[in-house]
Amino acid sequence: MNYTMTICMGEQLPKISNPTQDKIERAIDNLIPPNDHFIILCSEENVKNSSFIQTTMEANDSGESRYLLEIQFCYDKEYKQYAIYMKKIDKVKEIFLSYTSGILPDITGWNDITKKIFPTQKKKDRKKKL
Repeated sequence: MNYTMTICMGEQLPKISNPTQDKIERAIDNLIPPNDHFIILCSEENVKNSSFIQTTMEANDSGESRYLLEIQFCYDKEYKQYAIYMKKIDKVKEIFLSYTSGILPDITGWNDITKKIFPTQKKKDRKKKL
C-alpha cells in the first residue's frame, strides 16, 4: 500500500511518500502543543474503509500534554470520523505504524465526531423504492 504523510508545523511541509518508520516516529516526536501542529497519514487505497489517521498534541486544562488521534472512514458516500485522547506517545506511534501495515486501531471507546466534522451530511435513504 502507498501512504503519504503530511506534517504541519505552523506551515505545511512537503508531503512524504511512503514514510519510513523512523520518519513517522520523528514526526510524532517533534509535535508540540500549538493547535496548528499536526500529522496526517493518508492511504492511497482505503485501509478497510479508512482513508486517513491524524494526530495533534495539546495541553489539557491541568497543563499535561496529550495527543488527539482521529481516524476517518468512508462508506459509499457517507463518512464517519472518530477521535480519542491518548497520553502515551508510544501508543500513538504504534497506531500510526500499524496503519501503514493495514492494521486499524480498535476504535471501541473512541468518540464519534462525525456530526461535528460533517454537520450537513445526511444519512442515506435505505428504503427500497417501489
